[in-house]
Amino acid sequence: MREHASSIKPVVALSPAVRAASAMGGSIDRLGFEKLSFLVTTGDWTNGSHAVVAEESADNANWTAVPAASLTKALPTVDAAGKGNASTLVGYLGDARYVRVKANVSGSPATGAVVGVVVLLAGARAKPVQ
Repeated sequence: MREHASSIKPVVALSPAVRAASAMGGSIDRLGFEKLSFLVTTGDWTNGSHAVVAEESADNANWTAVPAASLTKALPTVDAAGKGNASTLVGYLGDARYVRVKANVSGSPATGAVVGVVVLLAGARAKPVQ
């Protein structure tokens, strides 16, 4: 079998939008899934710095930044022409039950940039419901 769409569960972590201010995504519970990846999509950049940051929690109440060692590569920062209009896939190596993402915007942008994040859950103990 070549398709893998039936073995992953995509969850919108940060709705794609033009961002001129920081935004926090909702909590994602990875109960029942062994693997998690962040798919960051960015569109047009006009101004400001837009850093995507991931946080983790064991109890969905106390949050800490995901350490760099728990990511397969750095989450992107869009802060100059040519850094937008891209998709970046970053694997999560940690074992916290909950994750969330945020877009930290600085530089007081007038227009900003388009930023969105989808979490891909995989390695389900039971086939995911789509």
